[in-house]
Amino acid sequence: MEGRGDVRYRPLSVERRVVIDFLGLGERHHMMHALLEFDVTDAREKLEAHRRRTGEKISFTAYLCACLGRALVGRPEMHCLLDRWGHLVLFDTVDITTIVEIDGPTEKFPMAHVLRGCHRRSVIDLHDELRRVQADPEASVNSSRWRALNYFYILPSPLRRVVYRAVTGDPVRLQRLSGTVSVSALGMFGRPLRWGIGHPTIHNLNFTIGGIVTRPVMREGSLEEREFLLVTASMNHDIMDGAPAARFVESFREQLEGGVPIDLLGGRDP
Repeated sequence: MEGRGDVRYRPLSVERRVVIDFLGLGERHHMMHALLEFDVTDAREKLEAHRRRTGEKISFTAYLCACLGRALVGRPEMHCLLDRWGHLVLFDTVDITTIVEIDGPTEKFPMAHVLRGCHRRSVIDLHDELRRVQADPEASVNSSRWRALNYFYILPSPLRRVVYRAVTGDPVRLQRLSGTVSVSALGMFGRPLRWGIGHPTIHNLNFTIGGIVTRPVMREGSLEEREFLLVTASMNHDIMDGAPAARFVESFREQLEGGVPIDLLGGRDP
């Protein structure tokens, strides 16, 4: 749309309407937030050793999702969904939605991609899937859904809300579409950020990944520099309390700071 003088007008893109609608779906969630620091020095050293040996740089998001999946095994109440009748629906599999930035018709667009079965897959397996989708968004099962949104957004917003209520009221369908956990890796865009607190989403467990900072730490009587990953964990207080959440966070810490054991990495020869 043409502007006048130094004022210009541009229609709101479909991509931005998607973001607005999905943010609105989480407004009723009462979230509690934990600002966390994880010592990832050993893990990053092992990933770097893999890069030197094979020439392949492994996605840290893939490593984090593999660790998160294993920390959630046996804790289905931490990533459950709530149905319209007030029942908690628990899932044994851990399906994590993460963001892959793709080129939309008018701007870059954060497409949600679901990594299935993160609790049993290797880091390299998840890494390969993320790189495949980044290189070719059509490789994601969500790509056709994003194309259909151009037609969906012809509907007025009250009708769209009816569709959203139908989808979010059926946790099994919602799990197939969007998984049970979300991870937003803000630290991978440009200059690393510190903590970020994301807006509530349709998920009851969300992670916002910030930057990595270096700090001096006393270890065995000597001072050394260690690398810390800054993470915000956001949990729906409607369905979980602080004590089980704290126990889960400690399990996640053990996985993330464990230093990438061989069976977690999933070997690939150079």
